[in-house]
Amino acid sequence: MRKTFYYCYDLEEQEEMLRQCMNELSGYISLPPIEISYKFTELPRELEKDVREIFSQSDDIFCCEGKLCQLFLERHEDFSRLLVICPKTSRLAKAYLKKYPWGVANISLAIVYGLYDKYVIWHEMLHLLGANDCYDLSESDRGPNCECPNCIMQYNATRANVRNWPFLCDANIQRMQKRIQEWK
Repeated sequence: MRKTFYYCYDLEEQEEMLRQCMNELSGYISLPPIEISYKFTELPRELEKDVREIFSQSDDIFCCEGKLCQLFLERHEDFSRLLVICPKTSRLAKAYLKKYPWGVANISLAIVYGLYDKYVIWHEMLHLLGANDCYDLSESDRGPNCECPNCIMQYNATRANVRNWPFLCDANIQRMQKRIQEWK
């Protein structure tokens, strides 16, 4: 089963980087041990304006998610997953920056702001596939608290600490496989 993930962004100069980033992640996720077929596609223009309006009026990810579900239902579109790339100056980013300096996500909506690094984008995207964070915000050492030292779900995932595929711990691989099975 092939799933569609929509994305939109508020940074035109990053458009090509975002496409390359999505294609690269898509390639990794199609390999073992995940083996999921999905595609990323830009949010249709007729929806993008309304999505931007929703985000400009809210500073809560769950409120945005509810309004987005309603918007997609009204248009008879399937709202399953959405990645939004926005600047740090956006209302939503400002609401979450203190606790989550790069992005925030739940099971159907991921928002990345500030740093436009592919590892940050991938970390938030993988939440949409069922992955959980492998760190505890209450601890001073926020290194990965799983058995995988290069797990991308660690705090502040970067090229230096993520390195090569597969960059996911077994627990997150199992969560993602379970999510994929639920889609079938």
